[in-house]
Amino acid sequence: MLLLFAGSIVLAQSPPDLQCATPDAISALQGRQPASWPTMLDAPVGVGNAHRPPPPDGHKVPYGQPTGLFLETENFLISWEDGSLSLDSIDRTADALEGAWTQLVEIQGWPAPVSSERYLIWVIFDPDLSGTGFTTEYFDEVYPQGYPVIFVNPTNIELEAFWASLMVHEFMHTVHFTMRDYRFDLTEETWYWEASATHASELAAPDVDGHQYISAAYAEFPEARYDTRERAHDYGMFVLNAWLEDPDLGVGPGTMHAIWRAGAERPDALWDELIADVTRRDAVTVWAAFAADYGNQQMPESSQYTPARLKGTLSEQGDGRLPYLGTDYWEIEADGRMMATGDVRVSTPDGVFLPQTTAAVQRGDIIAVTAAVDGADYTLVHLEEDARDLSQDTGDAAARRTPESTMTRGCADRGTQMGSGVLVWMVLLWRRRPRQVHAEE
Repeated sequence: MLLLFAGSIVLAQSPPDLQCATPDAISALQGRQPASWPTMLDAPVGVGNAHRPPPPDGHKVPYGQPTGLFLETENFLISWEDGSLSLDSIDRTADALEGAWTQLVEIQGWPAPVSSERYLIWVIFDPDLSGTGFTTEYFDEVYPQGYPVIFVNPTNIELEAFWASLMVHEFMHTVHFTMRDYRFDLTEETWYWEASATHASELAAPDVDGHQYISAAYAEFPEARYDTRERAHDYGMFVLNAWLEDPDLGVGPGTMHAIWRAGAERPDALWDELIADVTRRDAVTVWAAFAADYGNQQMPESSQYTPARLKGTLSEQGDGRLPYLGTDYWEIEADGRMMATGDVRVSTPDGVFLPQTTAAVQRGDIIAVTAAVDGADYTLVHLEEDARDLSQDTGDAAARRTPESTMTRGCADRGTQMGSGVLVWMVLLWRRRPRQVHAEE
């Protein structure tokens, strides 16, 4: 799989907007809105009703009867009609999908999608889609729980890094359908689907930098409520997962997997509750600690992320109003101390602080103010260097940059961590096999 390991692949030009319509497909499946595309609810001709049973040797076959041009790989069936698409681009698509399967399912232990134990997963190119694609599921007598199908618009197939990340994104949704039902309001449920599908690109192909630009959807709108879908904020929240997966900042590798497993076991719990349970910290502290590291560009890929938009510069006093887990960023103008009032948490490069406590700050520090409730009003006060007010540096000591770090360690399943680079390379070489493109009338 040279796509993944022959060196870093980066975006060579401005990427298109990632417009995954999976939340809309989920809403249509819930009956909350009409399907924006017919295939969100109704399988196209040829999909489903397997025309032959899987052979006894375990080799997977299509679940249905493909027509036109199609490529069968070990785990996927890629189908397209446009004969002008290069075979190289089709092969790159197959590489990205099979690489995602190897990394996520076989190495990191994510569950295989429904139907994939016997049949190939359909990936259908549709150039008429208005966005980049979506993943939906269909129901029949063989799979009453639903089996997933991926639809993608091939318009941007030549943007190699973007396309590879998009393939992982949509494949991750097939895993999501396996793990959790979509019983909640669309906003409350699907924001983490999109944040997780976007971060899956990093888990599956860390050398392919095709998704980091989406950080702008968070960084330019950080004051939004954590679960909003406005302005693609839900995609941008992948940076929270990147922070959680970092062992020096958040919890460590396998944390996103642990959160999804908790979500599968507790289908009535919302994602902020699940994140708090897995990290063993309250959600506000998690968000506040993450926000400080993002704002001060302390994350491993901060150089590829959009800098957080500032609310302002704090010289004497500042104030604001935020929704639950929304964040305002302020830049400190001079060395000194600062204090906040309101139902918020304030985070600096040194830790997370409760209201009515003072914290030492330095010129140029970016501080983050994160709301603990909806409609949280707050006031920030910058104090002189020698000021002593109320308690001193009485922030959450467990959230400081100490050897114990911001979060309690050890709660993510270390069994889901990636294997050594040598093992990964050997596995991918072993799994590579010649492919043939098929055409049927």
